[in-house]
Amino acid sequence: MMDKLAQETHLRFHEVPTMPPSLLGIRVEDTLRRAFIEAGGTLHVGDEVTSGVFRPSGEQLSLACIYTKKLKTVPINAEYFVLATGSFFSKGLVAGLNKVTEPIFDLDIATQGSRDQWYSEQFFSQSSHPFLSFGVETNQHFQPTKAGRTLENLYCAGSILPHYDPIAHGCGGGVAISTGYKVAEHVIAKSSVNTIPEAISEQRKGEMA
Repeated sequence: MMDKLAQETHLRFHEVPTMPPSLLGIRVEDTLRRAFIEAGGTLHVGDEVTSGVFRPSGEQLSLACIYTKKLKTVPINAEYFVLATGSFFSKGLVAGLNKVTEPIFDLDIATQGSRDQWYSEQFFSQSSHPFLSFGVETNQHFQPTKAGRTLENLYCAGSILPHYDPIAHGCGGGVAISTGYKVAEHVIAKSSVNTIPEAISEQRKGEMA
């Protein structure tokens, strides 16, 4: 369509993302969904994670499985998990009277002071609102902590992360894409390290046979 418009008008056309619902965003979402399913992924449309089971792993913790609202008592098991539930608007973070929490796994949160320090007195303040930079505390690999213990196979990406202001900095989409990409790279690297010894072992068994 873009090429046809350019040929007919001799003008250059550009797609510009807008506020939701964005046609460009819908197109990207559909493309990613198709790629995910074609790669063997299972998409649980309309479902949501309600809880998880944690197990000790040395000084760290490991997320063994998760449970969802629709599957109820049927666990979903995986080697790695990524939490990208967003901030307050999408209920990735929940604000109580005096505390901000992550509602699914009760992960450690980076906040600031008491409730009266969470916001500026002026709604359109030039200094923005502190709560916009709240999020789940992680290490450099975006692995969160729970009661001070790092979760070795759980990662966070996007607006659930702290220490940046998507409104003031204008970087919400960029942070979501870059952190998601970084998490994927780290998981792939760890998966490769774990699978290489197994592949060598299988190869040696074949040679011995």
